[in-house]
Amino acid sequence: KNTHCCSCCVGCAMSTDTSFTATSITSKTRSRHLSHKQYAHELKAALDAFQRTREWADLIQNLSKLHKVFIKFKHIHDEFNEAVHSSLSVDAYRHRVLPHTVQVCKVLAMCLTPGRPAGVHLKTIEVYQAVFDNLSRQNLIADLGLWLCGLLPLASFASARVTPVLLKLLKDYIISLGEPCRVALDGLIASLLPCIEEQNTPLYFQGTELLNQLTVNTGLAFFFSAIMRTICSCSHIRISATHYLLLLFKEKRVECVELCKAHETLCIQAWLCVLRDSENVLAKRNVLDLLNAYFPLQPNLLHQLEPNQILLLVHGLLPVMLFREISVNRRIYSWLLNVHTAAPTDLNGT
Repeated sequence: KNTHCCSCCVGCAMSTDTSFTATSITSKTRSRHLSHKQYAHELKAALDAFQRTREWADLIQNLSKLHKVFIKFKHIHDEFNEAVHSSLSVDAYRHRVLPHTVQVCKVLAMCLTPGRPAGVHLKTIEVYQAVFDNLSRQNLIADLGLWLCGLLPLASFASARVTPVLLKLLKDYIISLGEPCRVALDGLIASLLPCIEEQNTPLYFQGTELLNQLTVNTGLAFFFSAIMRTICSCSHIRISATHYLLLLFKEKRVECVELCKAHETLCIQAWLCVLRDSENVLAKRNVLDLLNAYFPLQPNLLHQLEPNQILLLVHGLLPVMLFREISVNRRIYSWLLNVHTAAPTDLNGT
């Protein structure tokens, strides 16, 4: 009799405990749902405020409100990120915690246009930082193209106050991703190259460091082909691109020569695009210095490049002499006559 009573009591206790646990889980789920719903509502209200903006002071005020929303609901992202790390069953690429992602990217990109003052750019970068702090690595990788569409063009026209802050953001959150940066490698290179136009400045050393880090994180082969494509497509950064290419050859000569052999069509195309450019004289000097130092016109050049590619390069060089640029023509004669094969000491010298 006592045994029966005890078993009944234990059963009741277990039933009560299970019911309490289920109720607790349901309560937590409901609470999270309400929090996320409130998050989406407040974020939508903050984004809609940008449609009523009339002057740049309103932009800073609206950006501050948007920043506060991301700080207020950071715990939602923290809970999701913790669940991703603790459970392999959570597919972080499919689950998006940040509501209105596309609209957020559009608003932030709008605030980074050339007509905005530096204060607006700095405040926008601060909002980007808050968003990146909230997002998981997987979510950031999944929407990397959306986030970079506003950030990458900024480097070409940012003020001296904004550029170091932008580079720090790219270093801490984007370049540190490693191999996933390959999907946006061309854009990243094009955004970093303007920073190394003026040598021996703090910005030059910061930009060079980031390019070196990007080379290591994405692999030299991927980086090499990407910078060659950038030279072909972006004429305004050919000076800094060819300058960094010389730095690469100086540090990793054997690897770069092998990569030129593997991508000789792309390399010849990139070099000819520079040589035919009527404006970038310094870029022409850099390419010709590269040819004189690492691809001298000797019999062993046939082991590095195909004969038809060498012939194409020679045919492309001859019309360049018609520009009558003394420093360029001197380098062309040096390569054709093979009278100077030493590595360049001054990358942009005459």
